[in-house]
Amino acid sequence: MRRVGAGGRSANGSGSDDAKKEKLPYLRKDASDRKGQPKSATTIMLQTNKQGRERMSTFEQAKEVLKRCFGHDGFRPEQERAIRSIMGKRDVLAVMSTGAGKSLIYQVPAVALGGTSIVVSPLVSLMSDQVGKLVELGLHPAFLNNTLSLRAQEKVRNRIKSGEFQILYVAPERLSNPAFLSAIGNLTIPLVAVDEAHCISEWGHDFRGDYREISAFIERFDRRPTVVALTATATPRVRKDIARSLGLQNPLEIVSSFDRANLSLSVAHMPHDERESWCVRTARSRGSECGIFYCVTISETERIHGALKRAGVPAALYHGKLSNDAKRAAQEAFMSGRASAMVATSGFGMGIDKPDVRYVVCCGMPLSVESYYQQIGRAGRDGKPADTIMLWDEQDLQTALFMAEAGGEGQNDPQRSRQKGLAFDMRDFCRDEDTCRRDLILRYFGEKPPDDGGCGRCDNCAVPIDGIVRAEDARPLTDDERDLFASLKSACATVAEGGGAGGALTERALRGICRKKPGNLEQLLKVDGMTAKAAQTYGAQILAVVETDGIPASVKPLEMPEMPEELSGALVATIRALGSEARRAVVLKVACGKSEPGAKADPYESLPCWRSAGPDRSKAKHALDALIACGIVGQKPGEKCLRVVVRG
Repeated sequence: MRRVGAGGRSANGSGSDDAKKEKLPYLRKDASDRKGQPKSATTIMLQTNKQGRERMSTFEQAKEVLKRCFGHDGFRPEQERAIRSIMGKRDVLAVMSTGAGKSLIYQVPAVALGGTSIVVSPLVSLMSDQVGKLVELGLHPAFLNNTLSLRAQEKVRNRIKSGEFQILYVAPERLSNPAFLSAIGNLTIPLVAVDEAHCISEWGHDFRGDYREISAFIERFDRRPTVVALTATATPRVRKDIARSLGLQNPLEIVSSFDRANLSLSVAHMPHDERESWCVRTARSRGSECGIFYCVTISETERIHGALKRAGVPAALYHGKLSNDAKRAAQEAFMSGRASAMVATSGFGMGIDKPDVRYVVCCGMPLSVESYYQQIGRAGRDGKPADTIMLWDEQDLQTALFMAEAGGEGQNDPQRSRQKGLAFDMRDFCRDEDTCRRDLILRYFGEKPPDDGGCGRCDNCAVPIDGIVRAEDARPLTDDERDLFASLKSACATVAEGGGAGGALTERALRGICRKKPGNLEQLLKVDGMTAKAAQTYGAQILAVVETDGIPASVKPLEMPEMPEELSGALVATIRALGSEARRAVVLKVACGKSEPGAKADPYESLPCWRSAGPDRSKAKHALDALIACGIVGQKPGEKCLRVVVRG
């Protein structure tokens, strides 16, 4: 491997194969060497550097920086743990959700430690905004990237050499640039912060080969700087890979909860041809509220944006093929409130601090659970209720698989395979119509969900209105209901362990039981998600637990109703032909008159779930026709009735 030191290059533009890697000195620079240092920070810098690096800055100095330079009285718990570690020269890996204050974890120590700290970030288009905010605080940051002209880059490098800057933002590819290495060659660099650190992991959803340059850059120093890696999305496997790839030394690992308790989580099945009009209705209904519509492809962003503009919605457009000026104008329009809606690909929002986004719509299945979590994380950063909605259908999976196969520059076959696996994980998340969505997210990222019966603010825990759960209408289980939920789970687990006759008892059904507290079999069968088979297996235990508010020692089995005599043999054969035990049980439930047909006037062929029924559509139609002929369901069954027949 050819290595290039800070001091120069060989005649052909690269170092010789056997040349030794040139180390960068780690020299102390006193505060007096800095130009234009703001007074408050200068005081702190002098305290830090009077006795050089041998005397490490203390956490008390970091607190002073926080108050004087950033205007805050105290750190959040995760911030304090991370900064104490950094001030003690220990590496940190911090996985914290959007809006948790990750940037302060490196900005405060950068001022308190002295010298020039380097922040590695892929967010090239946003570096100027990040630097601008720090300048407003009286600090001395800079960025160096290809958005600057060659002359401007040279001016920045000259100022870097003088030790003028406290924080320097660069993209990862800059770390091997000889001119850059020469500029920092005589600087004190106490800290290297790696933002969006998941990009270094081949197991992550956004692998970038340039991030592999970071560890080689850190190794150049005779006196190794402290390293802090930060990300909002990393599974346990990705966290382990980040630490290994960056060469973190005994890092303090901080993983905050992935639960965003102020967000609703809705997943709605919707074909592509219905999404455009839905987005227009949603944006109009939200009025002046700020929202983001995320699309997977550039063509989709332009189509949705055009529809919103034609409908009179003040919307901005952001995607990778726009010029930097166009992206900057769109971002400013959204941040200022001139555009209440932003239609964008997934890159928009990274590094942007807009706290009042009240809703986020994923117009199509994101390419991974990590990407989904990042996108919805842009909502409700002010802690107030906000709504997140994902529109998806099975066709979205094909788009995701195609994009994974196309891959990014330099991707190999194993990386493409991993991206496809992430797409299937996302598809499984969408398909799950039983498990609490919050619990699915927490488990995915390695966090144990609370045993509270669900969040009460997702489409699987609450009752959606037109497929959507509003955060302001969230209804988690009460304390008494959570106790009942735990008792029901325990009692039904005992039945299953004792060789119960089968029949899946879903968490959705258990939550419904806790809320409705059925007193008999007929009421139990009306609970959403309760099948006849599950009622036959667990019903007696469930009713006893509800009645006694505890787990009884023994119960009398329930007598299940027989199939009505008026059902023809053809109908029974059709029900059996559906091929799914769950579908047969639910159709039987309908046949027994325990499920009410809906009130919609539309024929069932026009309903969304009918169009998505796939190969079972013809069989389901025969079953419906037979049920209608027997007078068991209405001539025009509604969405809910059809859904249980088609899907089980």
